[in-house]
Amino acid sequence: MASLSPPASLKDGVIAIRSWRQSDLLRLVDLLEDPAIARWTGIPAPYTRREAKLFFKTNARQEAMGVGTDSAIVDAADDDVLGGVGLKLHPAHSTAEVGYWVAAHARRRGIATRAVRLMARWAFGDLEVMRLELLTHVGNEASEGVARRCGFQREGLLRSARLMKGERVDLTLFSLLPDELI
Repeated sequence: MASLSPPASLKDGVIAIRSWRQSDLLRLVDLLEDPAIARWTGIPAPYTRREAKLFFKTNARQEAMGVGTDSAIVDAADDDVLGGVGLKLHPAHSTAEVGYWVAAHARRRGIATRAVRLMARWAFGDLEVMRLELLTHVGNEASEGVARRCGFQREGLLRSARLMKGERVDLTLFSLLPDELI
């Protein structure tokens, strides 16, 4: 499988999705100190330079293997980092999972919705994905709203679905098919 990294065309005039750069490392560490991100994601807390360096290495390996990418969501005008968005491919099933986080200073502006739509178009078009999944922690109303605004359908509760920070967590499964994207 070919290397997987976001193409330069993943932008909509408000945001762009691009590969993480080494120059983003300190900004990433700063943004991921947000307690809300730690609460709703598997991102380590506290988030240090060590975690960021490991994240960059792991992401480069996943991209080289063609199985996933974690990318920066940036302001299209000034390249300010607004969040992160990832895509994990399951090629044997023509499916993928999308995930995201948004920095505190960029919330309530539709950033996650825009990023998920861009990733979904890329996944359905260029990557030939036939089903896109999105998982939210039970009670994460903001992420559930992102899913609904993009056209994802709620499929149900996945009990004790993942181990996050030493605890089993329940997740809500949403799915999107190519003709459902809003």
